[in-house]
Amino acid sequence: MISADSDAVLWPLPYAIFVGAAGALLADCLTGFAIWAPGSVIIKSVAVLFFTRKGKIISLRNLFALIPAWAICIGGYYLYESLITWNFIAPLAGIPGYITQSLLSSIFFVVLGFAFDKLNIKKRILEGENTK
Repeated sequence: MISADSDAVLWPLPYAIFVGAAGALLADCLTGFAIWAPGSVIIKSVAVLFFTRKGKIISLRNLFALIPAWAICIGGYYLYESLITWNFIAPLAGIPGYITQSLLSSIFFVVLGFAFDKLNIKKRILEGENTK
């Protein structure tokens, strides 16, 4: 979720979707969890849709966007694991891990977002876009 959240508030939507999906794909494939890559691409692509890049990174909308993003990630990974295992009971054991991952990613997003807002990172990125 770190990648998807951060990308969604910095880049225009098509780029955010691509970067979030590509980051999830690479993370899964390079860490030995390639079986999760198709699910991660879909889940992260949908999760970015709730965020906006308008205004500050840590805006009220982006804070509230964490709630549906959590639901998409937790529910999406549960559903994906259910589909790849053909079992809807055993994957329930993974839900605490999905919750933990989403919670830690959200904390990281908020901390990093406040730091980026203080450093005016978005303004610097936008200035770089306007000079091209």
